[in-house]
Amino acid sequence: MVAPDSVAPPGGAVGGLRATGDGPLKRLRIKKFAVGGLITNREYRLAPRGANIRFLADDSPPVLYVRYSADGRSKIRQQEFGVKRVPVRDRDAKGLVMTAKRIEFVGAAKPADRDDTLTGPPGRFSDLA
Repeated sequence: MVAPDSVAPPGGAVGGLRATGDGPLKRLRIKKFAVGGLITNREYRLAPRGANIRFLADDSPPVLYVRYSADGRSKIRQQEFGVKRVPVRDRDAKGLVMTAKRIEFVGAAKPADRDDTLTGPPGRFSDLA
């Protein structure tokens, strides 16, 4: 995993996960992208202005572990999303919607305090058939 301000090797596949949205509606989106064709002295955005990058990796983890913020109406508190089928896109692509729920944790490794009894069914991407 790399810090959001790190630079990936040119032409390398990068898995990036970002939370974006307008106003109170924040949707967690995932985007795999390949870095390439960059021009020096020019700014390239991996996410729109104001987006909150929750996870960024220079490899492609097979699974992402997501924990949702506590909500009395929701029965599912955490899910696993298989990201192998997510297609690699260019840097301007919007990304696939993972969830519209508030996120507490996103990571490629299980957190130490994970409770498997709270895990729901495997996560699905709304844009990926």
